[in-house]
Amino acid sequence: MQLGFRVEARHTNPLGICHGGMMASFCDMLLPMTAHRRVSEIAQRFLPTISLQIDYLAPSPLGAWVQGEAQVLRTTRTMVFAQ
Repeated sequence: MQLGFRVEARHTNPLGICHGGMMASFCDMLLPMTAHRRVSEIAQRFLPTISLQIDYLAPSPLGAWVQGEAQVLRTTRTMVFAQ
């Protein structure tokens, strides 16, 4: 599943770059949304984040389109692993 957003002024830090917290929130939404769409057994379950690792490879300036793609790697009875 792919999801994206346009970097607006409210998403930026004083340097006009997308704030890391916004990027983390975006990832934190993308992963469970993907899991809900791909794995029917968990479609109605709440999926709290246990661990989230992010590598900020390049800045996203004001006006940039940020897009993410996630995939479910594995599911257990109580957990979903995605990247």
